[in-house]
Amino acid sequence: MRVVAIKTVEQQDIQAVHRVRSDLMDQRKAKANQLRGLASEDGLAAPKELLHLMSAIPRWLEDQENGLTERFRRLLHGLWGDLKTLDERIEELDREIEQIARQDPVAIRL
Repeated sequence: MRVVAIKTVEQQDIQAVHRVRSDLMDQRKAKANQLRGLASEDGLAAPKELLHLMSAIPRWLEDQENGLTERFRRLLHGLWGDLKTLDERIEELDREIEQIARQDPVAIRL
């Protein structure tokens, strides 16, 4: 039988931050893939890299000659908003993780 040290409340909190961030990353990837799939059905070439995809969406929305319906434009706009919200939450947690690392004397500094 392996004996495992009991985590402190602080260690559990830090682990929770990492788990939530990981889950948000998975959600963002799934949302981007969903968006790419829908865009490709309408003939839009969606870049694989998230940064390029995020910059392509506003161009698609502004282009009145690309044949997108208003319904699809609203849907695309909503998905773009979902991606931006997920990005913001991930960035918040990244900052929190950086702060935790700065305060932890055992953390490895790169």
